[in-house]
Amino acid sequence: MRTGTRHGVVACIILTTLHFGLQYTHEGPVTGPSRISDDLYFEANATLNLQPRANATFVILARNSDLAEPFTEEFKTRISAVSGASMEFGVIPREHWYQPDWVDEDKAKKSREKMEEEDVVYGGSLSYRNMCRFNSGFFFKHPSMLKYRYYWRIE
Repeated sequence: MRTGTRHGVVACIILTTLHFGLQYTHEGPVTGPSRISDDLYFEANATLNLQPRANATFVILARNSDLAEPFTEEFKTRISAVSGASMEFGVIPREHWYQPDWVDEDKAKKSREKMEEEDVVYGGSLSYRNMCRFNSGFFFKHPSMLKYRYYWRIE
């Protein structure tokens, strides 16, 4: 099974499990557009949990664009309305996303073009290469991540 297909299957299993788990632990609809109203109202059905919590978080890498710019306040408000959990939004520093100046861009471009010709998945995608670079080396160094001991990156 190809890596992309495998990741898609795993993501579907996780989302399905979360959906049905929430469905059985909350009253009324818990996922889907009906939870997001125009006035951004959210009613949490909270329970007291006396168990110690791990120093951990879920992390989703999303982007406004290829530029390092913060999300709009409207976007943050609407996304936060979907969940009762606290959320943080950060910006990836340019030097963590893009390759350094000392990289020979002509050589890198030729390599991407060759991978694309050989039908390598995302072979010609510079934004994919940037994401892989960030995920493999800079992700855990981001200021938003420093306070956590564990994280689960969701794609």
